[in-house]
Amino acid sequence: MLELLARVEPPIVDGFYVVNLLMRVMHITFAAMIVGGLLYRRLVLVGNDLDRSGDESMRRPWAMWIGIASGMLLLSGFYNTWLYLLSGQYEKLSPIYHAAWGVKFLLALALMLLAALLAGRSKLARKVQRQEAKWLNVAIAIAILIFTTGAVMRSFSKLPPPTTFVEEVDETVSQ
Repeated sequence: MLELLARVEPPIVDGFYVVNLLMRVMHITFAAMIVGGLLYRRLVLVGNDLDRSGDESMRRPWAMWIGIASGMLLLSGFYNTWLYLLSGQYEKLSPIYHAAWGVKFLLALALMLLAALLAGRSKLARKVQRQEAKWLNVAIAIAILIFTTGAVMRSFSKLPPPTTFVEEVDETVSQ
């Protein structure tokens, strides 16, 4: 492992690198904020009958942070996607990767909508909040699917191209 790390070229630390790093950190931080907040509500507040979602002093800051985190996730996600498209790396990946990106994006939108409804004041939000435990469970399941999809997508760059893999299997079988 250390030998592998010794062969990796260190990044060029310039303004572009710093902005990219900050965008990645921002993306992960705001995703953690939403998912952590949903987990806290479900496992601590609702799970122990401590829920005070009707309490305006609790709901209002939660709704504000859901809005900020969702907006920042969209901003950083679009930025990261734009960089990826500019790099041309997407052309080297399987169509399955692109489908996974689409699934992850739609799941993320669903999660942000559900989090907003769980924190909101609209008629629909109040209806969702009447079954808060159920919808928090759904939101947590969506978050797990998003993380799993992201992990699968991350592994794509580490897999050999399909033709290389097939050639290696053919060589192994023929020996």
